Amino acid sequence: VGKSSLLNLLLKENRAIVTDIPGTTRDIIEEYLNIKGVLVKLIDTAGLRETEDVVEKIGVERTKDALEKADLIIFVIDASNDLTQEDLRIANMISDKKAIVAANKIDVGIKADLDEIEKLLDKANIIKISVKDRIGIDLLEKAIYDSVYSGNIRNKSNVVVSNIRHKSLIDRALESIERALEAIDSGIPVDLISVDLKDAWNLLGQITGDTVEEDIITEIFSRFCIGK
Repeated sequence: VGKSSLLNLLLKENRAIVTDIPGTTRDIIEEYLNIKGVLVKLIDTAGLRETEDVVEKIGVERTKDALEKADLIIFVIDASNDLTQEDLRIANMISDKKAIVAANKIDVGIKADLDEIEKLLDKANIIKISVKDRIGIDLLEKAIYDSVYSGNIRNKSNVVVSNIRHKSLIDRALESIERALEAIDSGIPVDLISVDLKDAWNLLGQITGDTVEEDIITEIFSRFCIGK
């Protein structure tokens, strides 16, 4: 259906082996992708299909495990053909998950019943794409980005902050937010509450780069040796 081809296109490199033979992907491939500042770990897995191949069977089991752990699933289907029983089985399997349907191969034409998929996945976001002609890829990336910032998905993994400066900024931002919450409970005027909220925004912005000040830039560059 073009899973691995989509991975390669998103990463802008030939990371996964691509052939016309179904079942080429047999093991988990993990890579990171930056979408407008959001770091996403992409996991390319074996397709969920019935097979007698012992190695591919192991890959299918690993796929099922990855589905359980994933925060968001990109369900790639071949839109140029009728939905298969495997398509419907997978749709039922992930019906309780957050998913985006990537309807691939629209350059050939759309034959798949996308309404059926939408019903099975509770009106999932369906993005029509063509990996071959690079159509709709920007819309797919936007859908991933929007899923993160809309709050529709929650990262279940533990976040580790290894940068001391970042940890200090996060701690100070948390203190500001806690002060704002206490002020709200105490009925303090909104304009005074906004001071703490703005302070938290500034502190977090120093991590993301949205509110970088000159002294912060000086501090960062003092830690690195830069030459040409």
